[in-house]
Amino acid sequence: MVTQKSVNVGILGATGTVGQRFILLLSTHPFFRIHALGASARSAGHSYAKAVRWKQSAPIPEVVRDMMVQECKPEGAFTECGVIFSGLDADVAGDIELAFRAAELAVFSNSKNHRRDPVVPLIVPLVNPTHLSIVPHQQSIQSPPLKRGFIVTNANCSTTGLVVPLAALEVAFGPLETVQVTTLQAISGAGYPGVPSLDILDNVVPYIGGEEEKMEWETGKILGGLAADAKSFEHHATHPLTVSATCFRVPVLDGHSESVSVRFHRRPPPSPEDAVAALREYKCEPQSLGCPSAPQQAIFVHDEPDRPQPRLDRDFQRGAGVNVGRVRKCPVLDIKFVVLSNNVCIGAATSSIINAEYAVAKDLGQLTRKTYDLGIGGYQKLNTQILEKETLPGEIPLMGRSQVLASDKIDGADGIQELSSRGVQLLPPYANAPFYFFTVVLRYVRGVDHPVGIAHAVTFHCSEVHPPNKQMPYRTTPTRLGSAQRPSSSIETGACERNAQKDGGK
Repeated sequence: MVTQKSVNVGILGATGTVGQRFILLLSTHPFFRIHALGASARSAGHSYAKAVRWKQSAPIPEVVRDMMVQECKPEGAFTECGVIFSGLDADVAGDIELAFRAAELAVFSNSKNHRRDPVVPLIVPLVNPTHLSIVPHQQSIQSPPLKRGFIVTNANCSTTGLVVPLAALEVAFGPLETVQVTTLQAISGAGYPGVPSLDILDNVVPYIGGEEEKMEWETGKILGGLAADAKSFEHHATHPLTVSATCFRVPVLDGHSESVSVRFHRRPPPSPEDAVAALREYKCEPQSLGCPSAPQQAIFVHDEPDRPQPRLDRDFQRGAGVNVGRVRKCPVLDIKFVVLSNNVCIGAATSSIINAEYAVAKDLGQLTRKTYDLGIGGYQKLNTQILEKETLPGEIPLMGRSQVLASDKIDGADGIQELSSRGVQLLPPYANAPFYFFTVVLRYVRGVDHPVGIAHAVTFHCSEVHPPNKQMPYRTTPTRLGSAQRPSSSIETGACERNAQKDGGK
C-alpha cells in the first residue's frame, strides 16, 4: 500500500466498549489520526480520561487522554475528519450515522442499523471489499447527491467468522447450497456489562436474541455478488444459499467458535484434502493492497485434532485472521469443520478499520483531501511527459483502478519537484483560454509484484500559470473554456489563482 500522510478520523461512541477498542487500534495506526471523539451529551465537554470508564487491559493511549469529548453531531472537529468510525449502540446509531453521511462524512459503522439498507454495503474485508463499488450509487440517490458522504457497515461478529472460510471454498469450488452452523459465542459479544454472572457461570445459554436471523440473512448479502450496474446486491440469487444457524452463549471471554457443515452445488463435491488446500491458499484483496490492519494470512488451518481453541488461537494475526480446524467429510452434507474468530477484533473494530483502509487505498469518496497549488509560473518548471486524460463532470475513479494519494498541499517550485519525483504526468492548460484546466495523474508502485497504473487524477483550475507575455512550453489543440463551463466534478478541484482561492473540496 502506498505510504499515506495522515487522515483525520473521528470515533462515535468513543466511551463504549467498541469505541475503546477503536481507540486502542487507531492510536498507533500508521496514517489514521484520531482527531475527534464523540459520546453522549453527559460526556461532552470533558476530557476523554474523565468521561470514560476504561475497560481495556492496556492503558488509555496518551493521544486521547486529554482530548475533549463532543456530542455525536457532524460539527466541530468532526468536520475536519476524512473518516468516521461508529461504535454506537444500535438504539441511537441509525439517525446519527445518517446525519454524518448527509454532512459529507464517510461513516464506517460497527452497528447493525443500516446492514439491510439495499444501497449500503455490508463488508467483511477478508471477503467482499469490492462491494464498496456501490458507494457512488448510494451517494447519487441522496437528496442532494453526495460527493464524499456514505455509510459502510461491517457484519455481525459471528457472521464474520463464518463467511471467511465459506468464501475461500466458493472461490475454489463454486457456490455453496447449504450451510449448517452452530456457534459457541464469547460473553464479550454481549457488550459491557454483558451476561449476568449467575446466568453464564457453570452454564451454556442456548439463545442469543436476533443472532441466528442475522447470520442466516447476512451471509447471503456478503457472499452474493454485486449487480453489473453496481446498483444492487444479488444476495446469492443465482445459486440460492440456505443457512441454518443455532447460537449459544458460553463462558469464554473472547473468541467465537463455530461448528460448520456445508453442501456444494458441484457434484461430486471436493474432498477434505482439497478443501484444506483451498483454505490455506485463500488470499483477500486487502492483503494484496497492503492494508496495514489486514492479516498477512487470512485463514490458518490447524492439523491438530483439538484445535482451534479460544484461549490459544483467538489472537492469530492480532485477532484479524480466522482459524479453521477439524476439516473432514460430513455424512449428511459434504464437508464439516470448526471455525474460531476473535469477535472483538475481526468481528468488530478491526473489520471497520480495514474497510476504511481499503476505501482509502481505492480513493473512495475522496477520503483524503488533495490540494496542489503550483503557483504562478510553477507549471513551466515541471519537466515531464504529457498525458491526455479526459475528465468528465461527475467522474468518479473506477474501483480497482485507482490508488489513494496522500493528503498534503504542495506549493511553488518545491511542489513541482515533489510532483516530478512522484512520476506525475501532466495534461497542460490549453493556450489562449481565459481559464486553464489541467489534470495530473499520479502513478505509484506498491512493489515489484504489484505494479499499479493510474493512481488518481486531480484537476486544477489556474489563472496565469505562466508569466505574462511568455510562450507556454507545451501546446495542444486550443480549447476555449469559459467560466460557465468549469466542470463540477467529484474529482477534487484545486484553485491556484494569483490570490489563493479556497479549495471547494476542503
